[in-house]
Amino acid sequence: MVRSSLNCRRPWPPGTPLDSGLGVAPSVMPCQSQPSLHTAILRASTRFRASILSIALRMRLQTVPSERCRPRAISVTLAPKATTAKTCRSPAVSWNRHRPVVVGSMRMRGTLAVATAGLMLACTGSTVSPPAPARVDLDLPATFSLNGAQAGQVAAVVNLVRAYNGGRIDEALALLDEQVGISDCDYRKVRVVTFSGRSEAEGWLRQHVADHDRLQLQSIWNLNPGDAAVGVVWALRSSDSLKSRGFPKGIRPQLDAKVVFDPTTNQITRFANGPYRGDQRSCRPTVAKPSAGHAPRLPEVTSGSRDPTPGPFVISATKASNVATLVSFVAAYDSGSFDSALSLLADQVAGSDCDHSTDRVVSFKGRDQATAWLVERLASHDRLDIVRVYSASGQPHVVGVAFAGRPNDFAKVAFADGRILGMGLAGSGGSC
Repeated sequence: MVRSSLNCRRPWPPGTPLDSGLGVAPSVMPCQSQPSLHTAILRASTRFRASILSIALRMRLQTVPSERCRPRAISVTLAPKATTAKTCRSPAVSWNRHRPVVVGSMRMRGTLAVATAGLMLACTGSTVSPPAPARVDLDLPATFSLNGAQAGQVAAVVNLVRAYNGGRIDEALALLDEQVGISDCDYRKVRVVTFSGRSEAEGWLRQHVADHDRLQLQSIWNLNPGDAAVGVVWALRSSDSLKSRGFPKGIRPQLDAKVVFDPTTNQITRFANGPYRGDQRSCRPTVAKPSAGHAPRLPEVTSGSRDPTPGPFVISATKASNVATLVSFVAAYDSGSFDSALSLLADQVAGSDCDHSTDRVVSFKGRDQATAWLVERLASHDRLDIVRVYSASGQPHVVGVAFAGRPNDFAKVAFADGRILGMGLAGSGGSC
């Protein structure tokens, strides 16, 4: 047996670079010894294997610009089990005095082989960016609070889905900005498709109307109220194309949609319903429950407010539909559109309002009395203007409303079958 003496004055000579391909120190050791012939052969074999691995990884990493395949993301640690033998250690590699650990350990050789195969498999796809969280897992609180602009945005989403599902293309186009951008999933080819401008948006709408495409809302949310945008969670999507692919009852979309608005007009400027520049595998149809990241639970709304400042919200599909009905009624009322306003009142509607000429509360019940009340109010150019819509009671079909046109009280509005069943504009007081 040949003995050798080691001189370990410092781990690495100054300026020695790390191998950029593996992220480990170079194979040449500054701690020199006089090894046996067998050890020298093993070391030469190790250096050859490391060189081949380094070249292969460099070639693979250069062909895939993905963030997850960059060299700095690779972490390889070559460390032996604890030993009492005299060693010369570097920050990246532990080298045993008697034999190179990389060569002497079958376990380590297996680890390197698995790591190499994993890196090759991970970097062979065409995905440019790593997959993003599919959707946000939201608790649906019993309460919510929206300012006027947010109520308009919720209404725009609901009305777009209604028009989309009903095949009313002109109605849907009226909700879109002239320069609207749209992304969506092509479930036949498992890819993202994009459309720009209202003309291309019309083509997208006609294509999906012909395919009997249907979108079912689950909730609408905004956890960053500084943005004029909302997230939309879909409960279900169905179409003839999906039926032909073996999904007769539809699928559960794996992504939330993002809808962006013009803050002045509340028209939709972006409708992102596909993973634009993201992982297109999200367009693979499935009935599985989508994976989701968790969002913080919002505090419960306990009372009404006239504060116009936007806040975070999560609202269920049912409550969002009621908000859309309210917003549509107020828009018709404020613009003097009698027929449109009347069509949103139920046959058995009942309500109360202030008669400002007498400062007394007047009430109406049934369609005929509601018609007389509506004619009088529109003739006087009365306006309501929503400041805030909220639900503090948790009742699914009742909301509280702060109207700019009724500054001294909060109104209460009840809904049934998509229309207004009760409307207390005078609040609970006995006088005005």
